[in-house]
Amino acid sequence: MQKHHDGYIELRPLRRADYTRIINWVNSESGEFMAQWTGQDASYPLTVEQMEALYEGISNGFSYAVTLDGDMIGTAQLLSIDQSTKTAVLARVLIGAKEHRNKGYGSSAVREILTLAYSGLGVSTVFLRVLNSNAGAIKCYMNAGFKPVQGKSGIMGYRAGEQKGHYMAAHAGE
Repeated sequence: MQKHHDGYIELRPLRRADYTRIINWVNSESGEFMAQWTGQDASYPLTVEQMEALYEGISNGFSYAVTLDGDMIGTAQLLSIDQSTKTAVLARVLIGAKEHRNKGYGSSAVREILTLAYSGLGVSTVFLRVLNSNAGAIKCYMNAGFKPVQGKSGIMGYRAGEQKGHYMAAHAGE
């Protein structure tokens, strides 16, 4: 649980019943917005079937609902958890409703996921990919402790085309 000036940010397991809210958030935005969030894994508009493909059957990761005082305001995933390398990948971080964006909730949620990864799962490094054009996400991740991985940038493909992006990492103890 992360104390925030407006309340408490917590994570809970994502439920199938949450899909409709996520679909509504994403489809109220542009295809470009969705492409930044899903990469090449879905096409606009987002559907229940695509949500199932994105969130169900994950064998080495977890999907979370981000809540503010119990009300779901977003979602995130911790994927590719590898106990041998003590690494994981943060993916699909979304603060859904526009009125909840740019208030630090995303950074609080990411810090909460990092705490779970480090303390609960024995992960020492969490990686992510982010498009250079997604300034809000970059700020969120940096505020949560991520730093760019030197020498690890380039063209990243997604459904709307290709864009420059880079990799970021957060390390336990930093």
